[in-house]
Amino acid sequence: MIKPLIVALLVFPTVPQTPPQPKPIIKVMVRVDAQGPQIIGTQHGLSSAELNQLRTMIDANVRLLYNIEVVPDYRQAAAALLVAADKVTVGQESIVVLSSVVNISKADGTNIFVNHNVFAVPNLDTAAKAVIGPLAAAEVSGAIKQP
Repeated sequence: MIKPLIVALLVFPTVPQTPPQPKPIIKVMVRVDAQGPQIIGTQHGLSSAELNQLRTMIDANVRLLYNIEVVPDYRQAAAALLVAADKVTVGQESIVVLSSVVNISKADGTNIFVNHNVFAVPNLDTAAKAVIGPLAAAEVSGAIKQP
């Protein structure tokens, strides 16, 4: 019994593992605004309360990303999530329409990644989740680097 144990220790030496280094925190500015002009023939617009709720929900969802810190000023940020949102009601149906841009820049201001998406979703909760998808993908892929 002792001989196989000695052989096993000789054949499979243990190697000390170094813990993985934590990723640096990535600073992201989040801005959510109301969309522009009226569309003829529709009831249109997010109320102020809905816009504030959407801002809060998007901000909370961005903060759930692994190494993200939300900052108020683009000059402090490595990336920006810019969202223009509106609600369109036709008849009894309402949809939330969003245009979102993820912009990642170098410290000198040179854009290295720009992603634009348009979403049409049934409610604010779905809207808040939809717009962070491209930002999450950029963070996971390593496209965002803090200067």
